Amino acid sequence: DIDKDPLNTEINILKTLDHPNVVHYHDSFAHKDSICIVMDYCQTGDLNKKVKQLKQDGLRFSQTELLDWFT
Repeated sequence: DIDKDPLNTEINILKTLDHPNVVHYHDSFAHKDSICIVMDYCQTGDLNKKVKQLKQDGLRFSQTELLDWFT
C-alpha cells in the first residue's frame, strides 16, 4: 500500500510553487495503487534530456544559465 503522507506533502508543495523554471501543477488524483500528478507539458523536454544532449555534444551549461535557473 502506498504511504500517502509524503505524497500529500509533495503535492502540497507543488501546489504552492510559482516560478518560471518549475513545471506548473494542475491536479492530482488516486488511481488504483498510484497517485497521479497532472502538470504542464514540457514541450522542449526536461533537464535530464538537456544534460544528456550537452554531454553528447561535449558542452556544459554556462554558470550564468545555472545561476538564472536556481535563483
